Amino acid sequence: MCYLMHLSVVDLIRFKNLGVYWKQPLYFQRMANDKNYHHDIISHLPDCLKESILICLPLRDAVRTSALSRNWRFAWTRLPHLKLDRTLWPGSFARKDLALCTYLRRILNVLLSHEGPITELTFSCPRLQVCPEIDKILFMLSKRNDIEKLTLNIGSDQYKLHSLFFRFQKVKHVKLYSCSIHPPSGFIGFTQLLTLTMWGVAIGSEQLVGLVARCPLLEKLKLKISHAYETLEIQAPKLKRFIFQSRIKSVSFKNSLLLEEFVIAHYSPPHDTEQEESPSLEKYIFFELISSLPQLRRLCFDSCFMEVWKLVFRRFLLTRPNFLMLISKLTFGFRLKSVTAGGIPTRPSFTLVHLNKLELEHFCLYSYAEISCLLCLIRISPNLRQITMTIWTDDSESALANPAFKLVGAEEYNDIKLDQLRVVDLACFTGSRNQMELVKFLLIKSPGLKKIELLTDVDILLERRYAILQELTQFHRASPTAEIVYR
Repeated sequence: MCYLMHLSVVDLIRFKNLGVYWKQPLYFQRMANDKNYHHDIISHLPDCLKESILICLPLRDAVRTSALSRNWRFAWTRLPHLKLDRTLWPGSFARKDLALCTYLRRILNVLLSHEGPITELTFSCPRLQVCPEIDKILFMLSKRNDIEKLTLNIGSDQYKLHSLFFRFQKVKHVKLYSCSIHPPSGFIGFTQLLTLTMWGVAIGSEQLVGLVARCPLLEKLKLKISHAYETLEIQAPKLKRFIFQSRIKSVSFKNSLLLEEFVIAHYSPPHDTEQEESPSLEKYIFFELISSLPQLRRLCFDSCFMEVWKLVFRRFLLTRPNFLMLISKLTFGFRLKSVTAGGIPTRPSFTLVHLNKLELEHFCLYSYAEISCLLCLIRISPNLRQITMTIWTDDSESALANPAFKLVGAEEYNDIKLDQLRVVDLACFTGSRNQMELVKFLLIKSPGLKKIELLTDVDILLERRYAILQELTQFHRASPTAEIVYR
């Protein structure tokens, strides 16, 4: 069965004509011994196996299986999952308009021939602004009442999504890419929608707020809006994950007490934040927002947060650390030097007992302040299980002039233990002195470590890579099963 899953249509035809003479599973042996089958196993596969094979094939090849035999002729028309993408695009047309017409005509033929329910559908199309054929496709799909997972990738935010899209009342998962969205005035909402992704779309803030408010079961909202917002108020009582990658000045949630993951990028702080020496925490809407989310478990901060963090992070961490106590995943999308502005305590009085995953982007190992901040986070996170880090290489003279630090054997770090650490991922690894010292430290302090993966820089010569690998294999490991993957 596993072998059949990886066969092309040509292979299936050859397999059908040759017969089967090797050792087979019992089911196939019985079929081969039965004279009625004439050793034609492919033609008489049960429907469940046919569906499993067809799902693994591109739709273009799945349609071609109708040539295998009479029993396969209409098998593809009952596929519950359809992927209408560039695999249907004709490659022999010089003119794009003719190719597009052929592509859309093929899609219409597929939908007209399809007989069974469609529970999952993906439709991708090249950059378009106006296309009546797409509206026809949406009209045909809107008459179905069985689509639960829908993905539309139009390729142009100038294409206005037809109001027919808002008739999919049973849809549970929606992904929209590169289009303009204008919900009709009579839109009652998606009453069963659980996840909504809108990436590169154009939609007004008021329209977005109204759309989300009409999805009472929404649990995940992922947005990348093509223009900036001033404010955004999300009203979603079941919302658990919020991912927003656009420019915005303030975000607020109304009755969203179940929110567990908060990811925001391109955040625009108030313009006067840098002019105040001692800002009041209450005036920063972002921090008020975090404090009001009792179930928050995962936080991700983008580089645009740096100026705000420089001013308030240390004071917030020292005076109101409770907002971090329940966090299980913490991501810093900027250099930790922003966090360390004004100093950071080496031994805080609180512990992040729930933190099990720490992600650091642009981490600089030439900065002693950033290293101290990392070790502080490790010290107060006794249940940390995974560390993911992208190393930022600073080639400036001031950075290179900094002396190499020593972690292994240093008195101030003897109390650090990583008993629960299992996985470490280091990207942009160059094998510098400080990087090797960090790897050595993690290996010694992690008795339960399973794997440390080092993704090397592409510019490193082969001889240098071999020397790094030799040195890595000589490091002492507290875990007898720890594996070093260097690539």
